[in-house]
Amino acid sequence: MIAGALFVVAAYLLGSVSFAVIVSRAFGLPDPHEYGSGNPGATNVLRTGNKAAALLTLLGDGVKGFVAVFVIAILLFWRHRTNIRQLISGSERSIGR
Repeated sequence: MIAGALFVVAAYLLGSVSFAVIVSRAFGLPDPHEYGSGNPGATNVLRTGNKAAALLTLLGDGVKGFVAVFVIAILLFWRHRTNIRQLISGSERSIGR
């Protein structure tokens, strides 16, 4: 029960990481909250004209979501001995296959 709550908190904290802000600072770009739509994301970073920064933001956000889902799936697999086909099917759904 406590482990489940810790996983929820860890997933929440992982989701709160804004790759748009991190990448913008690394590339010396303005804060994505201050221009365009004001939403931190790859589209708003792309509005600066820096395609590499937008791509890194998109990849970072995608990997962040995939890691959260995949780690929980692996942990549930080992804990409950879930069928491997269910694990693979869930992983494919998280990457849009």
